[in-house]
Amino acid sequence: MKRLKPKKVLKWSSLLLVVLCILIILPALSYRQKVNLNPLPSRYKKGVYHMHSVFSDGKGDLEEITLAAAAAGADFAILTDHGEPNRLAALATAWMNDVLLIGGSELSLDAGHLAAAGFRLPDRPYPPEAQEAIDEIIGDGGVCFISHPFDTRIPWTDWGVHGFTGLEVFNCYSSARKASPVTLAVFPLQYLFNPRYALLNILNYPAENLSRWDRFNEKGRYFAIYASDAHAVLPVSDAIRFYFPSYVNMFRLFQVYVQTDHALGKDPRQSAAMIITALRHGRFFNAVEAIAPANGFDAVFHSAGGDVHEMGGVSPARSGSIRLELPFEFSTDVHLLRNGTVQRKITGNRHKQLMLEIDDAGVYRIEVFLGDHTFPDIPWILTNPFFIGREPVRPGPPIPPPESARTPLPIGSLTVEANPATRADLERTAADDGRPVLHFTFRLAADEGRQDFWAALARRQRVDLSRQSGFCFEARGVKRQRFWLEFRVATPEGEGWYRHSFAVAPEWRVYALPFARFRRFHGADTAAPPDMGRVRAVFFAINNVVAYAGAHGALSLREIGTY
Repeated sequence: MKRLKPKKVLKWSSLLLVVLCILIILPALSYRQKVNLNPLPSRYKKGVYHMHSVFSDGKGDLEEITLAAAAAGADFAILTDHGEPNRLAALATAWMNDVLLIGGSELSLDAGHLAAAGFRLPDRPYPPEAQEAIDEIIGDGGVCFISHPFDTRIPWTDWGVHGFTGLEVFNCYSSARKASPVTLAVFPLQYLFNPRYALLNILNYPAENLSRWDRFNEKGRYFAIYASDAHAVLPVSDAIRFYFPSYVNMFRLFQVYVQTDHALGKDPRQSAAMIITALRHGRFFNAVEAIAPANGFDAVFHSAGGDVHEMGGVSPARSGSIRLELPFEFSTDVHLLRNGTVQRKITGNRHKQLMLEIDDAGVYRIEVFLGDHTFPDIPWILTNPFFIGREPVRPGPPIPPPESARTPLPIGSLTVEANPATRADLERTAADDGRPVLHFTFRLAADEGRQDFWAALARRQRVDLSRQSGFCFEARGVKRQRFWLEFRVATPEGEGWYRHSFAVAPEWRVYALPFARFRRFHGADTAAPPDMGRVRAVFFAINNVVAYAGAHGALSLREIGTY
């Protein structure tokens, strides 16, 4: 058998490479976004959500981001730089380049990432526990969405949370990490010739995210959002960084259509409040803009009794119809889902308006596809739900254990500990009924050359809590502040440190913190629960994780025990 000469091998290899490049490039070159010349109805504003700037790990400054948003046809852009919160990003709300920039932050919590916007800037960091952070953000007037819930690197892990605004059912960054090696290998070349096609090619139907969203809505009221997660930089290593996909191309991929009913005014904070209010109530839908602009689409529920409800609305009626506006020159495939299950499919629809009859209670939402499109399985439009004939459940506060179930811990052994620069003091008094009360005062400061600081009430004595379920105590503060309850247990390697935070206000409150909710933050890396029979120390503390340097205040405690 003849062996090919090196020149022929090179020739055929080069030819094969050219053919492969053509096969890779041709789909990108031939792809075209569907044309939709409808103007955006006055009751809607559209924008982009979830992006990072030089305030954290993004490439661009606010000028670059707002110019990109304007070029993508967005009315607003929601900034979500990393932080707890990122104070610069949270304060960034302003009109720039005819785009309303809304400040926000993406929190790194014990359970994963949570993106938030519209909140009043707190005078302390948000806590690392998911439920506590959600409660504070909502209490501060903001909205928050679980980021990339099933990401391969940073997934969400606490599915018992409640009261948040919604979750990201599409996240471009996360979708890229889930794409096949072949898709990722050809992505740079396809992006060079057609960024829209390349970005669409890494997406798949987000079945897992949608399923989790539907499960949350079995009892609650939660909304879905499409997230750009734009950084405009891909760090391969400390030395190698690629500056794509660009902000403008990411913003041309996903857009969020928000119903405001009023024009955005000159005051950026008032205008931002209108957008945040609409997000809070689910009055928005999502569109894959790279498939086609969704200008003109609308969905409204008309109850049998004549009431009208927007997306996100709750209707006491059990029947009626959802009216869809579909003023497009191309056909659409419409899926009506009830409680997460497809109830009706309309394929090849050419009607400009559809009336979808509803005859039973449930959570209804719409997915719109373009069946004759290059990407027929990507939900072009995703509405937020209509809650028809069903009131969402709002979980109440946890019920503390009865006093008969509580075992007191001696509080006479509690002493003050703090870093050298911090000032802290403890005063013991008695209530009117003779019960002992501890008054712990502090002013936090960092030592020179160090970032961490703390003040604590410490009980460094061994105690067996193996027959108990958690800590209980009564506490109040002179203002809203957050503290830690921490315990340490003996381990074969030394010690394991566990903690959970709690927030105080000027009113007395009973707290019950189950041991199971405490998170290990120091010691052996193990998933095994702590051995509560070997507790070495218990602390009530405040530090740089839940407070800023210079913070001062007081914590009053009584009835410290277990249950």
